Amino acid sequence: MQNIKADNTNNHNNLGERTAASYKTITNYQEKTIMKINTLKKVFYLTAIFVGFTNCEKLEETGEVQIEKNSISAKTAVLASAGVLTVPPIISQTTIDNFNAANSSNPLKHLTISNDYRVEVKLSSSSIYQEVQVFKTDNYAVANGSDRRPQTSASFANFSFASGNTIDIRVTGIQALSGCVVRPNRLGIIPVKLNTYQYTFSINANQKLSLDMNGNRLNPLFIFGNPPEPTLETAAPGAVNFAPGTITNVDHMVINSGARINIPAGAIVQGNFVLPKGTNNVKFLGQGIITSGNLNFSSTGNIKWDNSTFAPDQGHRAWNGVNNVTWEGLTIVNAAQWVFACTYGNEGTNNETHSSHHNTFRDLKEVHWNPETDPIWFDGDYNTVNDCFLFANDDVTSHGSNNCTLSNIVIWQGGNGGHLLMLDNYSSSNTITYDNIDLIGQENVMETVLLKATQPTNRTFNNISIKNVFVEQRTAPSSYWKNRFFSLYAPTNTGKYSVSNFVFDNVRLPNQNSATDGEGILAPALSVTGLKFTNLYMGGSKMMSLSAAHITKNAYVTGEVFE
Repeated sequence: MQNIKADNTNNHNNLGERTAASYKTITNYQEKTIMKINTLKKVFYLTAIFVGFTNCEKLEETGEVQIEKNSISAKTAVLASAGVLTVPPIISQTTIDNFNAANSSNPLKHLTISNDYRVEVKLSSSSIYQEVQVFKTDNYAVANGSDRRPQTSASFANFSFASGNTIDIRVTGIQALSGCVVRPNRLGIIPVKLNTYQYTFSINANQKLSLDMNGNRLNPLFIFGNPPEPTLETAAPGAVNFAPGTITNVDHMVINSGARINIPAGAIVQGNFVLPKGTNNVKFLGQGIITSGNLNFSSTGNIKWDNSTFAPDQGHRAWNGVNNVTWEGLTIVNAAQWVFACTYGNEGTNNETHSSHHNTFRDLKEVHWNPETDPIWFDGDYNTVNDCFLFANDDVTSHGSNNCTLSNIVIWQGGNGGHLLMLDNYSSSNTITYDNIDLIGQENVMETVLLKATQPTNRTFNNISIKNVFVEQRTAPSSYWKNRFFSLYAPTNTGKYSVSNFVFDNVRLPNQNSATDGEGILAPALSVTGLKFTNLYMGGSKMMSLSAAHITKNAYVTGEVFE
């Protein structure tokens, strides 16, 4: 496949204090509709909208895929300073409208151009800002009550740069902005107010940020200052290549072993991807967007699992033997169910829980509204999660894993469980490390960390390390959503736990639950040894005992250490 680029020719002037009318006068781009993909085994008709391209030409056949595309002319802002700062192509609302008109039976759903914010970036050494595409997704979740997030919408913008450069970011609101808080707070980023509508701040390292505007958290703006886009493998056998500036429906696309799915910055793909049993050696690469807003949430039936963003075989609820898969760079939004169909123990036998392994999740950005949209709920061994942003509505991660590492993650978690880590009936777990986790929000969460057994099967949990966890905001506990810190629950005559070397190191909670509500219950039916808390802070106070931390225990828990 030929390389596709576009030169930056659209630098934007200082916005100043814009009115709602002037804000909407954004340059229109040419739109064309042309794309068809034929595979050897099955034909997918993928309708795409191309922005700012001229001179249609048919690209050569590569592997199993033929794609008709347009070469790109210098119509959209892409590169600034040879990769030092990279801004994706702009997709106009007109382009989305035209795509929806051409795909009336399957339009782009719950993803549009933000009418709340505009984002511009520049190298600090430059005087010229470049506009960054800002998308918006609305809270369309079908759940009621505590399962539904309070946010009405969220906007997000992506750009990339080589870390070590200083990037100035300017945010403009269509309405007056009365305040701006940049999270994670731990970074110490203090925005400067330029005028009624604008704030600015700078970063000198790749950061995934959440901005609270106007003193509330109901309509946040996420700004993702990503590392450079991963190298696309467009010429690999079996490559499926999407183009910058396109919107494409894929329905339920089946992915075979060895495939390379290239979704570069500026590309939007709607639908989901099916990874059959035994899928191996697959890469999803690029800083484009995958959205599943056209797929339905269902609390019953196979559709629940079929509509996972990365789904198992039809009729199954989980992966089996999906190994050596890499996801890198993508923004994944509007999941209908689980994002990654974890290898669930009760799919067949508990051995399946550990059948998927050596998978990598890197530089992923996720924004989801539906219940059960667990953002990184994988089961299996030797999996790695690094440099991700997760805004979702269920557990972050779950059970049945050995030798896994999760690091450098920013999380704003919702209800319907909401655990950072949940270990339960399905399988033992050993040697798992969480490191450098910013929990910038916890809404309607049961426990941050939960071990629970309700079946009469022994389980072991050894060498679990949770360190450098910074919780910024927890909603007030209720009669059901206690939002406790750590519970281990295994009633006598049901599950039996053997827990050893479970370590919490440098965990900071902004407040402490009352003794009545508690911060946890330790009631195993077997034994707990090697439970250690180092620098556990609740509400600014260092905890030096379970009782001080409002965590109760039974006689099976002995020898806990506080330092």
